[in-house]
Amino acid sequence: MNSPLDARNVQGDPHVANPGRESLLQSAPERLLAPPSADVFVTNLADQAQLAELGLAEQPKALAIITAVHDTTLGEKNDYGKTLGGTRVMERRELTDILSKDHPKKSEFSDEEVIEEGKRIAQELACDMTRKWLTLFRILSDNGVHVSEEEKRAAMMGGGKSVIIVESLEEYKNNLTLDEREAIYRAHGRHLAVKVGDKHITAVDMGTTGADMDVVIEETPYVACQSIDKGGTGNPSPTTAKGVWHATEAIMPLIETPEDQLSFSIQGVGQVGSRLAAHVLSRYPKATITISEKPEALDHARHVAKNLRVEFPEANIHVIDDPEAIYGVDADVFMPCAQANILTPETLEKLGDRVKVVVGAANDIYPVKGGKPDPDVVNQYSDRGVTVVPAPLANLGGILHVSSGWWAQLGGPEMSDDMRDIRAQHLVKGVKALIEQLLSQAQEKGITLEKQFDEMVAQTYARFCASEGIELS
Repeated sequence: MNSPLDARNVQGDPHVANPGRESLLQSAPERLLAPPSADVFVTNLADQAQLAELGLAEQPKALAIITAVHDTTLGEKNDYGKTLGGTRVMERRELTDILSKDHPKKSEFSDEEVIEEGKRIAQELACDMTRKWLTLFRILSDNGVHVSEEEKRAAMMGGGKSVIIVESLEEYKNNLTLDEREAIYRAHGRHLAVKVGDKHITAVDMGTTGADMDVVIEETPYVACQSIDKGGTGNPSPTTAKGVWHATEAIMPLIETPEDQLSFSIQGVGQVGSRLAAHVLSRYPKATITISEKPEALDHARHVAKNLRVEFPEANIHVIDDPEAIYGVDADVFMPCAQANILTPETLEKLGDRVKVVVGAANDIYPVKGGKPDPDVVNQYSDRGVTVVPAPLANLGGILHVSSGWWAQLGGPEMSDDMRDIRAQHLVKGVKALIEQLLSQAQEKGITLEKQFDEMVAQTYARFCASEGIELS
């Protein structure tokens, strides 16, 4: 069987003019980037009628659950779910801070306004997931990675995302009882079962764990990343960090600083950021690394730094107390591994003069306009001489980990947990090859890496649809 991505068998060589192919390519960007207003499913947990719809008597300690389904085309022929993406926990204050930027004269926002903002973010994240699945499919098909057709089929997914809004992340992380946390995820499972069905498979993301997915799967079968001892794929963080490191390797030739003088700044040293720091120092043991964290996580950051100093005694490792100060650090490479929407014009003004590369694990790092990174802001960073690796490329390792485990759950060969992890970390090397290819093409055309990535995603989408006989309206 030919690869579904081998559109040459259907539409001719991708570099040769072809009316059918050109039509597909013109339609693909609009389908990929337009926010999908119709496919957003919301449960307001403060609404008694909506609680009753889920069969719940009491409101769990959360305001709302939102699931956005961006595009089901890739997974249309799957029997096991059309889209896949994680469940992210966001606190009310994070959403009101975003709203305040658009409405500076308002000091308070209603539940409805907060939920609307959560819907917008879920839509953007779901759109980003479609781009990420297409990128993975491209790697598995085109970049010298040897996988079976069945495994490629398991990676045919569209993008979706769930957002759970809580009043306070501090309370959510530290003060909920096990029963209270379980109640949130039982509600999430019922929300998915009642309102979303097979349109979306959920998984872990920021603020969620395999144990949370163990609760969700009791209510709906459309779940990945549950605990390993429950048959799930486990924690994707090691593979995510490895993918970011391979992305970094691909872009390092742009840096002219001698190896023993290299400097990296890392924003956020959670499960991914801390592992990424270790990858950096394994390759550049004399480098300088500056790390930052939110005030409530500074003790953790200092603990990470202490452990790194023991393992890499020649390195210079610093922790800064002010999270905003990370932007001005005199580093060659800035590695955002925490919050979204950080590469703004305001951040560019603060960015250290030495920064030439931005690559990290954070999603949607640019402000979004029309369902994609704001091109004006992208160009501002490029004009300043900063090369930014597109987020769906840099943090692709997470869904590659999920995909490898998902394939096994769908009937692929049985593997030990260690072997599955080794395989995923081997496959994620394709990230480096793809970035090198895209960077070369972007330099040849004189365009940004982000724009070249957009073109690749649209082409992959069009070629997939052509090979599957799917018409783009």
